Amino acid sequence: MIIGLVRGVGDSSNEFEFITPDVSKMSIGDFVTLEHDGMEIISRITECRPLTDYPPVMYSNPEIPPSRIAEILGDEEKDLYVVRAAILGYFDEKSGEFVNPRIIPRQGSQVKYASEELLKKCLNRKISGRGIAHIGYMLTRRDIRVPIYLDVSSIASEHMCILASTGSGKSYLAGVIVEELLSPKNMASVLIFDPHGEYHTLVEMMNRSEFREGWYSPEVEVIPPERI
Repeated sequence: MIIGLVRGVGDSSNEFEFITPDVSKMSIGDFVTLEHDGMEIISRITECRPLTDYPPVMYSNPEIPPSRIAEILGDEEKDLYVVRAAILGYFDEKSGEFVNPRIIPRQGSQVKYASEELLKKCLNRKISGRGIAHIGYMLTRRDIRVPIYLDVSSIASEHMCILASTGSGKSYLAGVIVEELLSPKNMASVLIFDPHGEYHTLVEMMNRSEFREGWYSPEVEVIPPERI
């Protein structure tokens, strides 16, 4: 689905801007693509603003929206938006990494939303079988559901840190990862130091059928401070 046309470069060499008439499905952080010499270049939206601002006089009457006045005057330009996107590169399936093409998108190039299949391929090293942890779905696309999987071997063999603002769900995400590690497809052993008592609910896993398969059933033990 074509959503806009490239206008030119952004503030830095790895950014570009495109013009679009519709931002109803667009979110900051969403992924878009454009074609360049046979390559599908993937970029991420970082900013969105109107192409032109309404004159101050259009705000003089709170009862009448500026958009209504512009519509009466036939000023369709006010319905256009400038979207800025940062270039990530094209996705190399062999390495599983983005490769910076070091190009400047041509003016007038068509910009599309990244497809569901492309996002699944780029954001997940594995999407089925053992050794994966399903942690949720991508939030920025409202019209499709793109599942997000972590490679268990990568997060278990190296240091990992979950960074986010207060109340954004860091502990919840950690709990989801632990549940996935203890699921039948991974059967991992996990030791949690829990000074704030946030993970005691993991004992409920032992009573849930989705965490049992054949002979396997997770065992969770909570050791209170007085027993340490």
